[in-house]
Amino acid sequence: MATTVFNPSRPFRGLRPLDPRRDLSQVADLIEHAFAGELDPTGQAALRELRLMGHLGGMVGWLSRASDWPQLFGGYVWIEDGRVVGNVTVQRADVHARRWQIANVAVDPAYRRHGIGRALMEAALEHIHLHGGTWAVLQVREDNEIARRLYERLGFEAITGTSELRRPAPPKHPPPISPPLPVEPLPPQAWREIYDLAMAATPSLAQWWQPLRLHRFRVTVDQRLGEWLNRLIARERVWRLGLRRGGQLIAALIVRGARWRPPHRLEVWVHPTHWGTYEPSLVALALQLLAGYPAWEIHVQAHTEHQQLIEALQAAGFEAYRTLVTMRRPMTPATETP
Repeated sequence: MATTVFNPSRPFRGLRPLDPRRDLSQVADLIEHAFAGELDPTGQAALRELRLMGHLGGMVGWLSRASDWPQLFGGYVWIEDGRVVGNVTVQRADVHARRWQIANVAVDPAYRRHGIGRALMEAALEHIHLHGGTWAVLQVREDNEIARRLYERLGFEAITGTSELRRPAPPKHPPPISPPLPVEPLPPQAWREIYDLAMAATPSLAQWWQPLRLHRFRVTVDQRLGEWLNRLIARERVWRLGLRRGGQLIAALIVRGARWRPPHRLEVWVHPTHWGTYEPSLVALALQLLAGYPAWEIHVQAHTEHQQLIEALQAAGFEAYRTLVTMRRPMTPATETP
């Protein structure tokens, strides 16, 4: 772990553990400044929550001591010129504390290239080691070459990635699909089949890091009623379509067409044994379904291993605006097998 610089005659500068009572507001400012223009709506919402907790001040400090909240606020900050100019968050990623996530690695642009980022990372790794962690895991933008090189020098390796793509709007006159794709509507009760297909289509190392959860696919009675009402009042329509071969579901398409609030959303699942066969037709079908809907963005995610899907989306006018690479580093001889 990096050592701090201490001189009784000067204000403190250097590395210290994050103190939620006094640091959260400054950390929020730092993250907003360091990642200007990169935060998606989810990131913006998390930033607002961080600011709110920062305003709670002493109450947050009391809660962090009286409960398991230290896991939410674990991490370190770097102090320079009397303020927070660097931050790293360290959190358990599973209940057994074998895998730990490193996040929010941020350094004020005016203080970069002075070793602060490396010192923060070394402190985070030491923290994980002292708590008996087996793996350290983080995510980094694919185009952030400086950060990726730092993590590689610290022993991290890329294991998977996720591309987030968007299209400015549905086409007004989508081209016909030739030959027609023999898809069938999937009833809500088919959610388990979609889950099994998604399990097969998701790379094993991606599941090692973020396992697919049943609740993401389960269609409850309340959800079915909500979808019916949304369709009745023309707020949103959800299509679930599937393609079968020999009775087995080999591809699924979920389209959410919105009329009240953007964006439209797609999910595309194809069994790996059929990658490269149906992706263009599935994307074209999704655009046909959305023709006539408001000219809002269409969002979709794809694993970087499924290049055939990414290429089909790009050919249909989607652009990859962010790709997050997941990297991991063993802290001790690995006891888990992916």
